[in-house]
Amino acid sequence: MTHLSAITPARPSYLSQASGGDAPARDARLSAVLSLMETGGLFPQALPGATAEEAPPAWTGTSPGLDLGAPLPFTPDFPARLERKIGERGDASRPVLLGAGTDPYQPVERILGVTRAALEVLDRLGHPVTLVTKSTSVLRDLDILGRLAGRGLLRVCFPVATLDHRLARLLEPRAPTPLRRLAVMHELSRHGIPVAVVAGPMIPGVNDAEMEKVLEAAQAHGARAAAYVLLRLAPDLRRAVEAWLNAQMPDRAARVLALIRGNRAGRPQDARPGLRPLGVDTAAEALARRFAAALPRLGLDGAQAGAALPAADRQPVLL
Repeated sequence: MTHLSAITPARPSYLSQASGGDAPARDARLSAVLSLMETGGLFPQALPGATAEEAPPAWTGTSPGLDLGAPLPFTPDFPARLERKIGERGDASRPVLLGAGTDPYQPVERILGVTRAALEVLDRLGHPVTLVTKSTSVLRDLDILGRLAGRGLLRVCFPVATLDHRLARLLEPRAPTPLRRLAVMHELSRHGIPVAVVAGPMIPGVNDAEMEKVLEAAQAHGARAAAYVLLRLAPDLRRAVEAWLNAQMPDRAARVLALIRGNRAGRPQDARPGLRPLGVDTAAEALARRFAAALPRLGLDGAQAGAALPAADRQPVLL
């Protein structure tokens, strides 16, 4: 067990399950909370504060496709590093994006408060931020979010892949249900906080037919803007998704995988600039046309497919 006293700000540290009777009560609480991680089912990620080179699997040796539920790294001094980075950059116009690599409101955030501390830094500096989360815990920070929104410095984005409760439980077993996310969107909007929806990941043959319904529901719950993203499969995630499809949807697994490859020019993923979130074949183009047609009908502002929606429509910077 890595105790809190052993966590140093020099690099992310692990919090794992308690392995002995002498573990402090606080460690046991952390262990219990980590066992309930809202990792997003097929799309698990790390705790807030990990940089790209520090995030799995680069130095942690973990895989987003194969290590669902494994202990996750975090950066205890992330708020201080954030403030330092903003000062070094000297550009106050580009929003910081919290939630690009992970949901910033993992259950352990209730104890650690890393995300709240980061928001306090951004509020104090008057720096714009785009927040991406699936969690209902975002309501805890209504006071800070309200101050940021009042100065036009904030947008909160909610990924929603489906409105089907059963499918949501299969795709995202540990995440709050889509209906709960919509309720949180409504509550934030009621407090004057701009909210947006990211429809996706859209999986061809699984949930792509729902895109307009997701956008309509989000708009009805206060969303002012929208984006969408197509599923792409990195090599290790591909194995997990293939196994999941064969187990949960054996009758259409082969077709769905073929459609995913078709959206990526015959490959499970395409990392070329501009194509990573969009896809390139006729079906992907049809999805783009459907998205573009839905925006004016629903009165939603749009963004490049797959892009997070920054405050004041400025491209965010990932720290």
